Amino acid sequence: MGTSRFSLRLRVCSALSDLNKAIELSQGGSGRSGSQALCQRALIMLKLQKRPEAIADLTAAARNGNHFAKSQIVHRRIYTLCEEQLTSTQFGFRNAVGTREALFGIQVLFQRCRDVNCDVYACFIDYQKAFDRVQHQKLADILRNIGLDDKDIRIIVNLYWNQTATMRLDIGETEELEIVRGVRQGCLLSPLLFNVYSEHILREALDERDEGILINGERINNIRYADDTVIFTDSMHSLRTS
Repeated sequence: MGTSRFSLRLRVCSALSDLNKAIELSQGGSGRSGSQALCQRALIMLKLQKRPEAIADLTAAARNGNHFAKSQIVHRRIYTLCEEQLTSTQFGFRNAVGTREALFGIQVLFQRCRDVNCDVYACFIDYQKAFDRVQHQKLADILRNIGLDDKDIRIIVNLYWNQTATMRLDIGETEELEIVRGVRQGCLLSPLLFNVYSEHILREALDERDEGILINGERINNIRYADDTVIFTDSMHSLRTS
């Protein structure tokens, strides 16, 4: 037990040391030395059937050694500010809520409309490969606009801007490819960053519209679970224009 705790302490100290190097890198520019290992990963092709050994390999590759511990440190630094940007209609990747609460919210909304004899129209949206389509520059701009510390932004920017990957095939590995969009698979930061990104995208699309269903003085025009979105309006015309 003592040896296990000592090993864990060594890993945390190593993560803190590497994080300090990343901070130094973020202060000095966008060079790749010092945190290059954080930005490299190997990807494998997964077939539809279960392959436990391949999934475990992918998890290890995505985490890239101590990457999970480093991400956890940055996550704690930015979590509160990022959570403050999310509305109560986002139920994905958040503490104490999930699909059950999201479905219950939809049920309550429909029931309220039935009680007051109000029409409700819903559009269910499932974005294709939403996590792979996050634009890095747009993400950096959003983080800057919400007031995130410049040091934290530069760490995230260096993790994302300098990403490379190799594809592991049966015949061997491919050459390194640069990843120019999307959040990192298996990274602790990815759900939080995606939520902030999607929140501002939807806000830009819907905030200027005075549409939705009025419940207890609050106008509800969407309910989301990560990238799964339901848009609500009280007329077909409003739904089409949304």
